[in-house]
Amino acid sequence: MIEFFKKPMNKKGASSVLVILMMVVLTLFGLSALTASLATVRLTEKAGAWTKEFYLLEAQAEMSVAQLDSILYDAEVKAVEYMQKKEFLEIEGTVLPDDLQKLVYLNMTELLPKAARSIYLERVMEAVYILHAVTLIETRLPDASLEYLSDIFRHIIEDEAVAGVLFNLTVSEENEGTKKNIDIGIEIEFPGYSLELSGNEVSGIRFSGGSRYNIVEWREWQEAFGYSEDIQYADPIKD
Repeated sequence: MIEFFKKPMNKKGASSVLVILMMVVLTLFGLSALTASLATVRLTEKAGAWTKEFYLLEAQAEMSVAQLDSILYDAEVKAVEYMQKKEFLEIEGTVLPDDLQKLVYLNMTELLPKAARSIYLERVMEAVYILHAVTLIETRLPDASLEYLSDIFRHIIEDEAVAGVLFNLTVSEENEGTKKNIDIGIEIEFPGYSLELSGNEVSGIRFSGGSRYNIVEWREWQEAFGYSEDIQYADPIKD
């Protein structure tokens, strides 16, 4: 009986193929890890730039608040001058509208009893302060918006209702097509004075801790990223 022997397979080069395959696999893993690392680095840099931009934006917002405080300080100084110059004894020609100024004059000279005139002057001073504040804000901060009653000065002087002024401003910064914003809402307040009237002379004491404004809103937000509404779908038959 004749036996046939199978020719042994030549295994030369098999180890080389295995090494090449391992190198390819390791290279792919390396590229994947490198891509993920680069993406993380870019994301970290983007987050850092985003945070820096918001810090810069907050600095601009703080400068706007400081500018408002300076305006309100000037308004307070002018309200004090109104009292020191005894303009409440003028019939017209003051910062108040002539009809309202005439009403103040009549109340301070004829209509009100002397015991009530000091308290009345405190409301007059507040009205003068608010009027100057509104006028100066509209001049120096034209981008801001103000919300208040059209006859707010009469409301304050006649003590008909609590009347306030709300200051609104949006500070924005646009970088790479994305706009970041800070909405600021501030309620303007009269710091308050205790006035004493002796004859026609007025003396006053400012309330301790009186603030000219109160921040009621501070909102940071970013507009949504833009996108294209023209969406193209691939044709599965052709592609």
